[in-house]
Amino acid sequence: RAGVELDRSDIDHMARPSGGRRKGRRLARVAAMGLPVACALTIAAAVLSLVPRFADATPDLQVVSLAESHALREEVRDAFVHTYDSYMRNAFPKDELLPLSCEGKDTLGSYALTLVDSLDTLAVLGNWTEFGKSAKWVAENLKFSESDETVSVFETNIRVLGGLLSAHMLSEGFKEHEKEICEGAEEDKALGAQCEDVAGLETLRSYEGGLLRVALDLGKRLAAAFEDPRRRKPRTRTGLPFGAVNLRHGVAANETELASTAGAGTLAVEFGVLSRLTGDPLFEDLAKSSMRAIWERRSPITGLVGAHINISSGAWTHLDSGIGASVDSYYEYLLKGSVLLGLDDFAEMFRQAYHSVEENIRVGPWYVEVNMENGVLVWPIFNALQAFWPGLQTLTASCSGDHKHFSTGKMNSKRQFEEMLTYQTIARKLSEISRQEIGFGVPSANLIHDSYGCENRSDASSHDLSKAIETHGAMFSVWKRHGATPEGYSLSQVEPQHGQRAYALRPELVESTYYLYLATRDPAYLGVGREMLAAIQSRCRAKCGYASLADVDTGKRRDHMESFFLAETLKYLYLLFDAGARGLWREHRVVRHLPYDYVFSTEGHIFPLTNSLSAFGKPGKLDTRPLNSDCRGRESGCGDVLEGYCRPLHPIWDAPRYARHYLPFEEAVAEPSGGSSAAAGEPPPGAPPRTGG
Repeated sequence: RAGVELDRSDIDHMARPSGGRRKGRRLARVAAMGLPVACALTIAAAVLSLVPRFADATPDLQVVSLAESHALREEVRDAFVHTYDSYMRNAFPKDELLPLSCEGKDTLGSYALTLVDSLDTLAVLGNWTEFGKSAKWVAENLKFSESDETVSVFETNIRVLGGLLSAHMLSEGFKEHEKEICEGAEEDKALGAQCEDVAGLETLRSYEGGLLRVALDLGKRLAAAFEDPRRRKPRTRTGLPFGAVNLRHGVAANETELASTAGAGTLAVEFGVLSRLTGDPLFEDLAKSSMRAIWERRSPITGLVGAHINISSGAWTHLDSGIGASVDSYYEYLLKGSVLLGLDDFAEMFRQAYHSVEENIRVGPWYVEVNMENGVLVWPIFNALQAFWPGLQTLTASCSGDHKHFSTGKMNSKRQFEEMLTYQTIARKLSEISRQEIGFGVPSANLIHDSYGCENRSDASSHDLSKAIETHGAMFSVWKRHGATPEGYSLSQVEPQHGQRAYALRPELVESTYYLYLATRDPAYLGVGREMLAAIQSRCRAKCGYASLADVDTGKRRDHMESFFLAETLKYLYLLFDAGARGLWREHRVVRHLPYDYVFSTEGHIFPLTNSLSAFGKPGKLDTRPLNSDCRGRESGCGDVLEGYCRPLHPIWDAPRYARHYLPFEEAVAEPSGGSSAAAGEPPPGAPPRTGG
C-alpha cells in the first residue's frame, strides 16, 4: 500500500529467528493463503513492524511499587463510586447512564441493566452494605412477567442472568463467611466501617434466595428461544436458539433464523450454573446441545467455525472465521465450561478448537480473519474483542498442565499441589535473594522468570503463555499508538479501520493484562494497567460517569456508557492493582476474605469453584464449600481430585522464560525514586521479617 515504508530493519526483523521460529515462515504462510506475493509482503511488513516499534516505544514504563499499586487501586475505586453514584442519581432504574447529559436510557430490556451487571463488582470492592441493599431491590422489583420486551438472548444471558447468579452465590457466601469478612476487615477501614453497620448488613443476613428465584424465572423465558414457533415444536431442528426472544410471548413468528456463533455458543456457564443451583437439568442440556450443534458443523478441513449460522438448516451464512466479533466467547465457554462445571467433552472440544485457531488464524502475534473452509485470508484486522485471547491463553497454559503431576505420580494429593502453587511458597524461596539483591520494594517477577527451570525447552516459543505475552504486547502497541483500542484496526494499513474508530470502554485488553500479571507476576503489566487507567481518566471521565470515544484519534466523546464498564473494565483494573499492592507476600483474592477460586464469565461475572457447581447439585441450600475443602489442614491430604479442575488465577510457575516486551532486566529491578516506605527498602505488610544481608 502506498505510504507503508519497508525499511531494512523491517526486512531484518522478518528474517530474524525469534523463539525458535522464523518470521520468514510466517510470511510464506501469509502468501500461501492465496494473496499475491507483493500484497503478502506489504501486509506482513506492516503487521510485524508494530512489534519492534512497540518494544522501542515503551522505555517510559517504570516498575509500579506496592505503594503506587495501592494508590492506583483506590483511584479505580473512586472511578467506580463516581460512576455508580452517577447512575443511581441520574439513570436508575433505566438500563444505562448517559454520562454527558446525565440522564438514563433503556437500551436492552428495561431491567435496570447497569445495576444488575455491577452487583458483583460491589462485592469485589468490599462494599457489602450497598451490595446487600441493591441485591434486595433487584430481588423484590425485577419482575420479568411484567415485561413485554424483545431482548437479545446473548446480552441478557451474560449481563442479567449472569449478574443475578453471581450475586446470589456471593450473598450465600457472605452468610457463610461473615465472621471471616468482618474479622479480616480490621485491616481495611472501609470494610470495618461496614461491618459495624448492623442494619446495613441485615439484608444479607436474612437473604433467602430471592435472586436465584428471579434468575430461574428469567432462565425459563430465555429457554423459550430454543422453541420453534413456525413448526410449533419445543426445539429448533438444529438445537440452536433464536437470537432474540420476547420475555412474555417467546419467539416471534417472523424472527430471523440467523444467529451468531457467539450468541448460540455462550450459554454454557450461566445456563449450567442455573441447572446446578436449581437441580433442573433443562438449562444445561439446552446449552450443551447448542454448543455441540456448532461443533458438529465445524469445517472438516480446518476445524474452524464461521461467524453466523442458520438455526433451522444448520448452514453457515457467514464463513469468515476469527477470534473476535461474533465468535469470541464460543471458544471462551468451551474452556470455562469445562473448568467450572467439569464438562470433560468441552475440554476436548476446546483443545481441538484451540489447535485449529493457532494453525489457521494466527499470523505473527496477530489473529486475522480467514475463510473457515480453507483458511484463506479474508481480512487482516485486529478488532477490540480479540483482546480477550491472551487472557484465555494464560488459562489454557494453567489448565493444560495441572494434572501432569498427578498422572506421572509426582503428586499424591491436591493439597500438595496447592501448596506448591501458593505465592507464599515461592516468596519464601526467593526472600533471601530479594533482600540481598533488590530489597523489598520491588516485586520479584524477574527472579520468578529465572526460576522457571525451562530455559532449555525447545517448545518455549510455542508455549501458550509465550504466545499470550507476544500477542498482548502487539495489541497494547495499538493502545500506545492511539491512546485507546479502536473497535477495528487494519493490519494492512496500520491504522483504525474506517467506521470502527470508536472506543467503547471495552474491558478485554485490561482483562488479559490482569491474567498475565497473575500468571507471570511481571511488574510491567502493572505499568500497562497504569497507562490504560490514565488514558481512561484523561479522555473519558465526564460529569456523570465515563463517556466512550467516537474516535480514538480525535478524542471526540459520545454520550454513551455500556454497563460492562462497571461490570468488567473497572473490576479488572481494580483486581490488577489489588494483586500488585499485595506483592508476593500477601494472598490476592478476587473477593476479599472469601476462600474461593473463581471463573470469570465473558461479562466478568464471578462464579466460585464449589462442590455445588462441580458435581450436579440438588435443590435446597447452596453448598458453598470450596473444592476439596475437607482436605485442608490434613497432613495426608486427600485423593478426591476432580478431573478438569485447574487453578486459573494462580501463577504458572512452570512456564518457559521469554524475551521481556517491556523492560530490560536492569530497569525491572531498579525502583523509581520516591518517598514510599517500599522504595525506602521497608518490607510490605505481611512480608517475612528481614534478617541478615
